[in-house]
Amino acid sequence: MASIEIEKKAYGSDATPEEIQLLRARVYKYDEHTIYWKEVPIMSKFQVEVYFDKMAELSSGLDSLYLIIDLVEAAPPDAKIRKQLSQGFNTFDSSLRKIAVFTEKNFLLNIAAKFVLSRAFGQTKISVDKTFETAIARLQ
Repeated sequence: MASIEIEKKAYGSDATPEEIQLLRARVYKYDEHTIYWKEVPIMSKFQVEVYFDKMAELSSGLDSLYLIIDLVEAAPPDAKIRKQLSQGFNTFDSSLRKIAVFTEKNFLLNIAAKFVLSRAFGQTKISVDKTFETAIARLQ
């Protein structure tokens, strides 16, 4: 059986069970209180719902939660997806302590990412950095 990889497309409700499994595998526990969210190249309403369902499963019972968001492969989301992300993350607001984002992109793109994400999540909870190492250190 050939392995299936994430494609550069918007996944919808017609996604195969294997594709849904691949999407779910991109959201996982990094450690006891930290969830790793590896964004896809092209975000979709369906994919974001799959991610939030997995995040809810992983964070069940936690009163303190940290989130690492990997935007290395991701294209900027449109306004509808930004709104969906904001609403989704707000459901975790009482337990979500810090969000560390990394992009491996240039400084100007990091500023743009921080601007968009800060509007959704607030400046005090979020950091945007170029590398994973810097991002994870901010959660300590």
